[in-house]
Amino acid sequence: MLEEVWYRGLQVLILDNMLGVINPGEAIHKIAEHKKFIWIVYDYSINDSMAGIKPFFDKKHDENILEEFNKVFPDAVIYESYVQDVIDDLIGFEFDVDDWWDDKRKYFQSVIIKFDKGWVSETSRTSCFCPRTITKYIFDLYPQYIPQE
Repeated sequence: MLEEVWYRGLQVLILDNMLGVINPGEAIHKIAEHKKFIWIVYDYSINDSMAGIKPFFDKKHDENILEEFNKVFPDAVIYESYVQDVIDDLIGFEFDVDDWWDDKRKYFQSVIIKFDKGWVSETSRTSCFCPRTITKYIFDLYPQYIPQE
């Protein structure tokens, strides 16, 4: 069912809630199931950081920006994982995860990955690991959410 609501002055179309976790070995199945989605991969240390995006699935935080995204853009498919849990999947997609390792701080840089038509089309490695990137990717993948003037 399609519902029209207004959120912070923007017209938003509400469909079904889509927020989940990709477990080790599941990434290829998620591509087959959803040809377009956003995959956020975090280092285990993300919960101790100042990052504005934290894992929704481990419920360590009272408020979570991903919960807000899920409410505002419920048709957007967003998956989450820890890099260390899905490293083989990431390597299978030909990501150079060694390049994600910050040797000085001893953690993997967290990355937002946009899949479109079953392929990796963009990552936050060329922009920022922030809510703005998630919003951009949602608008790219789900143009029905772009506010109408």
